[in-house]
Amino acid sequence: LFNIRINMFGAEDCDGIFWERVESGGMENIVIEGTDGHGIYLRKGGTAYGVTNTIFRNILITDGGYTLGTGIRLEESNTQLFGVKIENPSQYGIQCSEAVVIAINVKIEGSPTVGMDFQNTSSIYNTMFNCSVINPTGVAVNISGSYGVHFRGGIIDGDINISADSHLIKFDRVRETENTTVTDLSTTTNWDSIKDSYNHSAQQKQSPSFARIEAGTAAKILSGPDSPEGAVAAPVGSLYMRTNGAGNTTFYVKESGTGATGWAGK
Repeated sequence: LFNIRINMFGAEDCDGIFWERVESGGMENIVIEGTDGHGIYLRKGGTAYGVTNTIFRNILITDGGYTLGTGIRLEESNTQLFGVKIENPSQYGIQCSEAVVIAINVKIEGSPTVGMDFQNTSSIYNTMFNCSVINPTGVAVNISGSYGVHFRGGIIDGDINISADSHLIKFDRVRETENTTVTDLSTTTNWDSIKDSYNHSAQQKQSPSFARIEAGTAAKILSGPDSPEGAVAAPVGSLYMRTNGAGNTTFYVKESGTGATGWAGK
């Protein structure tokens, strides 16, 4: 499908494009507006196989002044997304179920309940390059029981939830904002090279915003609200300036340990 504009004018329970058990296909230069179902729905159908070998390029899915349900739903599909923008979905931006997805330059903005949702229980890998979720009302990224999700680059402006039964999850050079709260119950998530301003030391991560100046394993200069004791991991010699402190609780020095304890107020 090439160079198509679809306006559903708020049609109820309708999908913009619906493919079921299609072995291969592609879409390029597509605009879909005003459907309260799915903008694009690739459905497995039956028990044989899902939609395989599909490529989407230059896709805009928008509410068009009506109510958009879910932007893209993928079931057991092998899909590549290049240059996709989804505006104002009310339910999901992108919903993946047992789907192999490679996405480059995807942006979801508006107020979805979940920006990107991954529920892949098999050994399936999803790679998201420069993909962003902006200002959801619910969760920006939800990873539930999934095996292999890699975010590289992009902006996540909202909550990140990772379930305990998820494995091989990685966030690399992803920028978070002050609206982001991370709840990570997985023991295998890799946050080593995340480019944000949060503390990801504990398995249950619900950290406030922090400003950092750091280099390698050297002492750090940090600031943020509330006490760093038990919440901010840093090496001995690090400094922490509390933005809502009072007497002896505004400036902290890390005097012992390498974890989140050992801070002393000055």
